[in-house]
Amino acid sequence: MSLQLGRRRDSDSPFELPPEILVRHVAALGASGSGKTVFCKAVVEEAVRHGIPTICVDPQGDLCRPSSRGAASIPRGRRSTASARTS
Repeated sequence: MSLQLGRRRDSDSPFELPPEILVRHVAALGASGSGKTVFCKAVVEEAVRHGIPTICVDPQGDLCRPSSRGAASIPRGRRSTASARTS
């Protein structure tokens, strides 16, 4: 099991992270427009899809809006709690 976050620019192969790296806190740092929000959305969506508990501190509301994939990407047993947090 790995978190599929996109494709590599250099080889177009999948860019994946092992879920074990999420045992502690995660921060995305970078310049404006560098893709921090896109990266964080992908990590959060993949974590939820794999049943990994996730807490987001998102004062601007960029990460906690429902994804374009919608509830289909959320495991069936977690849909009610996920939708309660995003509405």
